[in-house]
Amino acid sequence: INKKMIFLNLSNKIKLRFISELTVKLVNFLLVPIITYKIGINEYGTYIVLHSIINGFLPIFLLGVNFTIIKKLASVKDVRVNSLNVFNSLFLVTVFFILLLIGFCFFNLLSTENYYYAYYVFVISYLITIQLIFFEFLRSKFKSNIYSFFQILDSCFFILIISLLGIFDNLSITKILSLIILNKIVGLLGVVIYLLNSMIIKFKYFSFEKQIIKKYLYPGIIFIFLGISEWLVNFSDKI
Repeated sequence: INKKMIFLNLSNKIKLRFISELTVKLVNFLLVPIITYKIGINEYGTYIVLHSIINGFLPIFLLGVNFTIIKKLASVKDVRVNSLNVFNSLFLVTVFFILLLIGFCFFNLLSTENYYYAYYVFVISYLITIQLIFFEFLRSKFKSNIYSFFQILDSCFFILIISLLGIFDNLSITKILSLIILNKIVGLLGVVIYLLNSMIIKFKYFSFEKQIIKKYLYPGIIFIFLGISEWLVNFSDKI
């Protein structure tokens, strides 16, 4: 009873945050038997490795901007400054993604078996990176409720489309990866529409900064290495 009363006495903001984290963990737990049953244990092992590689790309694609640029916008109320920083962060991340993709093609890695998985890994990593930047931006603007809402929506929509496809069609790794891409695109569109309608960012203030490398890239290098080192430990456990 006391524990129930403690929960009821919490603010709605904390309750929603708790529900969002619980939803994410629950969905991840439910996805394991659904995916394993539909594609088999061996294919599921491949999916886990691909998922781990995606997580390894995230700190590289993020370039540390979620810590060095976006998080610092918490005290900034100027729409122009917010828009400028978000746009240049997204631009730098996008350019870096394109360069990595071109490099991948240039070194002729496409001749390997199941090379098309690499395209999925690159695209999903990029979309999740953009999502993380927007999520961190929402948190920096003290939009915890909206952040929690989009987090719940992201998880619930994904398990819904996975379940529906599993019922009406056979699942495969490529279909699951395609659904992840669809899920992230839908979520990103929702976040962008919210930010624009709420006047938190505006397209008219989007412009390029002259010292984008010095201001956006250099400070984030340490966070890239920290993220990679943490991922290596987790990836070794997955293997």
